Amino acid sequence: MIRYFRLMVITALLFTGCKKEDIPIYTTHNYIQFGEEKDSVTISFPWYPGEDYLYPMEVVITGQSESTDKIYRLEVDKEASTALEGTHFEMQSSYTFRSGFYSDTCLIRLIKTEDLKKDEKRLVIRISEESELLPGQYNKTLRIIRINDKMTQPSWWNSMFSMFYMGNYSEKKMRLFIRETGVTDLSDASDDEKRFYAVKFKYWLDEQAKAGYPVEEDNGDLMTVNVIN
Repeated sequence: MIRYFRLMVITALLFTGCKKEDIPIYTTHNYIQFGEEKDSVTISFPWYPGEDYLYPMEVVITGQSESTDKIYRLEVDKEASTALEGTHFEMQSSYTFRSGFYSDTCLIRLIKTEDLKKDEKRLVIRISEESELLPGQYNKTLRIIRINDKMTQPSWWNSMFSMFYMGNYSEKKMRLFIRETGVTDLSDASDDEKRFYAVKFKYWLDEQAKAGYPVEEDNGDLMTVNVIN
């Protein structure tokens, strides 16, 4: 009986040892995803003077920071996108997430084209699985960028701003104002700052008129402002 008991104990120990060798070892991975909460954004070129705009997108990793640089890639959902690569946008074939960082930035070059004044284009981007970091949560690995060149009246160009500074709003006046002053947003501007930029624009209108090239609105009326020098 004792010999039989010893045999059972040895068999159990051998069986347990074999089982330990079969236990799989799990490793943790870092995941990469976009950092912004909103999954879509609209870029209107009138607010970004120039022929192109480098749109920055924040990317973050979950887990620990990496000890070495990691390569990740973005891919375009061509079925869901109406923007054309090489025409409306350009992006790198791969990006580098720098070691020691929890967040980084990738740049997408958006290109201003004539058709954007009429039709808004949609660019749908995903974080590719062909990356050294695994894509994170599905809803945070997709971004929609809407691109247009349409001007809409900003909230700060209200009745008071029209009365004391720039006169009636028009899309053409807004475009020229941005081009000549370099200012796109006066939401937080003081009265002195508003006056400064309105006077600057008025000087430009006066110079054009003196040179024999008076600036007209699209309906043929002379473009004017209400600010007094």
